[in-house]
Amino acid sequence: MLDKRNLLWSSDRNFNKDDFRDQQYFQVAEHNDLITKARHDLNSRELKIMDYVISKIKPDDEHFNVIKTSMYELANVLELKRSGRTYSQLAQNLEDMRAKPIRIYSEAERRITLTGWFEVVDVWENGQVQVKINERFAPFLLQLKDKGHYTQYFLADTVKLKSKYSILLYKLMREADKDNGSSIAIVQGTP
Repeated sequence: MLDKRNLLWSSDRNFNKDDFRDQQYFQVAEHNDLITKARHDLNSRELKIMDYVISKIKPDDEHFNVIKTSMYELANVLELKRSGRTYSQLAQNLEDMRAKPIRIYSEAERRITLTGWFEVVDVWENGQVQVKINERFAPFLLQLKDKGHYTQYFLADTVKLKSKYSILLYKLMREADKDNGSSIAIVQGTP
């Protein structure tokens, strides 16, 4: 009897027409509250996956679209070794992100939003992946130019970082540098 786990990622193909090297220079834009006031327990790879998904949002999008990608593309954009083991780990990361909670505090509304990262994650045997961001993230990821108070950076900036703490610190430093270096940002907190 054949073990399906060995055949699951047997067809390593890129289903996307975009060049993955260009995708590393896509912009990631998040509302500052998502950076400074959100509490979550994502590891470094999950943070990079989330940045990748956010980089697919266009500035004029009014709602979240289904993001279509592949294990091949994810591995290349995130600079991971392409293998069945890596693909299985990516699938597990996507499953974990679907279930992991995030708490976002809104100071204006004096409310805490408790939600998950994705509404749905579909993974096919041939390596195709579709994800849709939870609609509760709309105020933090959509139409940001109209709202102001957002931070923007290249996907490649976080992909190169190794630990979740370096990624989170980078985002905090980018958020604190609102005036493009004319003043010195001081980030305070505990480890």
